[in-house]
Amino acid sequence: LSCAYHLARKGYQPTIFESEKVVGGMLSLGIPEYRLPKDIVERDVKRITDAGVKIKTGVAFGRDVNLSGLKAKGFKAVFLAIGAWKETTLNIPGTDLLGFIGSLSFLKEYNCEKIKKIGGVYTIVKGENKIPVTGKKVAVIGGGSAAMDVARTCLRLGAAEVNVVYRRTKDAMPAIQEEIVEGEKEGVKYHFLLIPHAIKGKDGRITEIECLHTKPGDFDSSGRRKPVSTGEKFVLAVDLVISAIGGKPSSDEMFSSKLDMTEWGTLSVNSQTLATNIAGVFGGGDVVTGGGTVIESVADGERAAVSIDRYFKGEDMTKDRFVIKGERKVVDYIDPAKEVKKQNRIEHAKLSMAKRLQAFTEVDLGYARAQAVCEADRCLRCDKKEAAVNEQ
Repeated sequence: LSCAYHLARKGYQPTIFESEKVVGGMLSLGIPEYRLPKDIVERDVKRITDAGVKIKTGVAFGRDVNLSGLKAKGFKAVFLAIGAWKETTLNIPGTDLLGFIGSLSFLKEYNCEKIKKIGGVYTIVKGENKIPVTGKKVAVIGGGSAAMDVARTCLRLGAAEVNVVYRRTKDAMPAIQEEIVEGEKEGVKYHFLLIPHAIKGKDGRITEIECLHTKPGDFDSSGRRKPVSTGEKFVLAVDLVISAIGGKPSSDEMFSSKLDMTEWGTLSVNSQTLATNIAGVFGGGDVVTGGGTVIESVADGERAAVSIDRYFKGEDMTKDRFVIKGERKVVDYIDPAKEVKKQNRIEHAKLSMAKRLQAFTEVDLGYARAQAVCEADRCLRCDKKEAAVNEQ
């Protein structure tokens, strides 16, 4: 969406091929409405189509279109932004039991309104099988943003108990800190230093999850301590287990298109231009990062649009793309010796706890006008920050 919008502003006529019936990708199918209302996404999509972008839904890369087919249809450049929707497998016994589901599948089911209210109970319908959520105990495996979205969504669907099981400590959770805190306020229970070992059940349905306690080991490539099992068991009685341990791109079509891939199964691109090994083909977002933030993907779209524009014009795609560090210039906008009154960030209004779990109403209510002006007027005193860094 971002790439197409910026190309349209440059005078091109881009077409988006969207695999789903709903436009917006993770914005529409992954992020719950209490964090991002659907009308906000719809409003932005309309702005993009009003700018001249064509969108064709129900068209999947690899299934309905491929690089050679697009070239034959006259498309001169392709930007691959197909995301990372293939869920990472939780390799433990019991994932075949009724009541196990991946986080991306769960959130897509919710956002597509396929989690239906049957007899007052929110239920995941899988063919002839029905998996109730309301009144049930849930275990969410993982510590990222998807895990928080799943946990807080389950509470809003009336789950009796929601447990987040994470293999490291609380301070090592990759989720946004605010999401962790708000989840705890709403009733999410956290269990740290635990690795899922086996899911057990009765009559084909989940009854409990068995975990192993861990302790922090040596530092790994992420800069965090690797969790090491102590062998001590921990059993949690649950009805549902939702795995939120990450996603990755579906790479079959990319391999068959002779696109270079990384060792992590993501699309390999030039870090500056987002160009792939095939001329005229670019990539960005989660298909490259394996899982990033919305704003990172939006930024990739704009960067790709610049590269595609230069590609068509035969210009250098790397020149003057980023600020080159040089000598620091001192701007006398404030007297460094002058002290100012310390003024902390204003905490924006939030929906009350009493109203949160009754519906999917947006939780963050933002600032009133006076608060916004006050926030914008705060001085961050960059000179003091710089002085502190130099002292260190």
